[in-house]
Amino acid sequence: MPEEDFGELYALRWGIEVHDGQEKYALEIENFSGTTPRLIAQDDHATILFANLSAVVKQEAEQQWDARRDQYQRKHDRYRIHYRGGSPP
Repeated sequence: MPEEDFGELYALRWGIEVHDGQEKYALEIENFSGTTPRLIAQDDHATILFANLSAVVKQEAEQQWDARRDQYQRKHDRYRIHYRGGSPP
């Protein structure tokens, strides 16, 4: 692979790295309740489930808000649904 292609590839990868870092921080991916492989796996699966459920609830709330936004939006206001898990999936 030519060396000049690496800069472009790195630029494409950067957005993914930033998103993953935000998710890792917001969801406390490395914060486990135990030290055994089973407990770590359970924590990991519970965190992923929480993130997915939160994303579904957020998406539903945004759809409902978009349907009624014109009734509530003021001249300079932009409301949005708060999502704890970094960038929405």
